[in-house]
Amino acid sequence: MRYCARSHMWMRPLAGHRVRIGLTERGIDDIGEVDAFERLASVGATVGQSDALLRIDWQAMQISDGDELYHTRWANIEGDHTISAPCAATVVGFNEAAFNGKYVGGVLDAEEWLVELALADTDTHLNHLLGEADYMKATADSAGRFGVSEESLGYTSYG
Repeated sequence: MRYCARSHMWMRPLAGHRVRIGLTERGIDDIGEVDAFERLASVGATVGQSDALLRIDWQAMQISDGDELYHTRWANIEGDHTISAPCAATVVGFNEAAFNGKYVGGVLDAEEWLVELALADTDTHLNHLLGEADYMKATADSAGRFGVSEESLGYTSYG
């Protein structure tokens, strides 16, 4: 398995130069509760590196303020996270079980794949991604949503 430290995405190579893409535990923690999935590419489409594949709409809770007695007030916030192609590829499919309500209104599972791609050559296209040990080392000191501190964003993720 290979990892991207910036997007907290994993890629699992399959036979026939195919890969499945999902989010790591860290990426899932950063998203919070899933509201909806939107496919941004169609099955059979050829995509380039960094082209959008799918969007995950999410919501989380934010500390809005507190009073002199330390009563915390919370506000619901929402956002989205786009999963992009790590390299040029052809979209083979999306995990329909995940998209058809299994995770909507809940938290994704880090073992669950979201999109499958066919690459021209998996070895060449996955070289820029990290192994598990390097990913853990690269993300050990980062905090918050996709490497940005939660303090600067002013919210706390579900999870």
